[in-house]
Amino acid sequence: KNESMGQSAHAGFEVRRLLATLPLLVKPDDAFAWETSLPVRLEWKSVEGAEKYRVTVARDRDLKQVVKSVTISGSPYAWAWSQPGAYYWAVESLDRDNQAFTRSLVRAFTTKAKESSEIALLLPENKSEVNRERKEPMDPVSFEWKADRLQPSNYTLMISKTPGFEKFLKTENIDKNRVTVRLPESATYYWKVIWADPAAPDKTETSPTFTLVYNIAPGLPSPQLLEPARDAIQKITDPKPVEFTWTPVEKAAKYRVVIERFDERLNGRTPVSDSTVTEAKLVSKPLSEGLYEWKVYTIDDKNIQGLPSETRKLHVKTLELLMAPKLKPLEIK
Repeated sequence: KNESMGQSAHAGFEVRRLLATLPLLVKPDDAFAWETSLPVRLEWKSVEGAEKYRVTVARDRDLKQVVKSVTISGSPYAWAWSQPGAYYWAVESLDRDNQAFTRSLVRAFTTKAKESSEIALLLPENKSEVNRERKEPMDPVSFEWKADRLQPSNYTLMISKTPGFEKFLKTENIDKNRVTVRLPESATYYWKVIWADPAAPDKTETSPTFTLVYNIAPGLPSPQLLEPARDAIQKITDPKPVEFTWTPVEKAAKYRVVIERFDERLNGRTPVSDSTVTEAKLVSKPLSEGLYEWKVYTIDDKNIQGLPSETRKLHVKTLELLMAPKLKPLEIK
C-alpha cells in the first residue's frame, strides 16, 4: 500500500569541496621572523584562470581569527601590520564569479619591530600640535630627523591617519634629513621615516612613530566676484584704472585683492598689485593692454585669511584710432 509507518530523527551532514592546493606561496618563508615595522610583503605565483585572489591573514592556522582579508588582482600584497605577534596567511584563487577554486597552503610568520632605531625624529615633536591659517596654497609642515650613522640618502617619509599606516602619504628618495609636506586636512597624523641602504635595498632602518595634531583655522568663505565679468574685454585708448567689485562677506574685516598680468607666450604671471582694502571694491592703478587675472581673499578680525575666490580673466585692449583727415585749403575765386 506504500503507506508511511513512521519517520526517523533528522540527521545533518556536511559536503566539502576539495580545492587544489594553489597558488604556490613564495615569500615570506614559513615561520619567517619579520623584524621591521615596514608592511609585510606577501608574494605568490599566479594561477591560470584566476581573475582575482583573496589574501587572508589570521591569528590561528585554521584562519578563523581573521585580522585582514582583502581581494586584489595579483601578487604581491603589502600588509601594514600594527601589533607584533604570530600570524598565519593563505591565498585563494577566485574565478570571474568571485568563487574560490584553489586554496594555498597556510604559512606562518611573526612580526617584531626593532626596539631601537638609528633614526631619531626631531620635528614636529611627538604629540605636538601644529596650527595653520587657511589659505591657498596652504603653508607646508616641516618634518625633520637625524641619523648620524646612516648615509644621508634613500629616506622615505610616511604619514597616515591610522597607527597601522593602512593608507598613507609617502615621500620617497629623500636625500636629506628634512622635507616639507602640505597636509590635506585637520586630523591626527602618524609619521615615521624609513631608510634603505642604497647598496642593499632590503636592508632598512625604521624610526619610531610620532603623532601630530594638525589644525586648519576655519576662516571665512570666499567672496563672490561681481565686476569685471568673467573673461571681460575692456577697450581703452590710454591706460586707465579699473574698478573691481565683489559681494561683501559677513564678518570680513578686510579683503586681499591679487592682480597678475598673464603672458600667454611664456605661460607665466607677473604681479601687478597685491592690495588690502576694507570695502568690497578696489580701483586699480592704470592698466595697459594685456591679459590679467584677479582674485579676492577674505580676512577676519583675527587677521586669518580665508580661501580665495574664483580667478577671473580680464582682457584690456587698445583701440586703434583713425587719424583725422588733413584738410586742404579751399581757394575761392
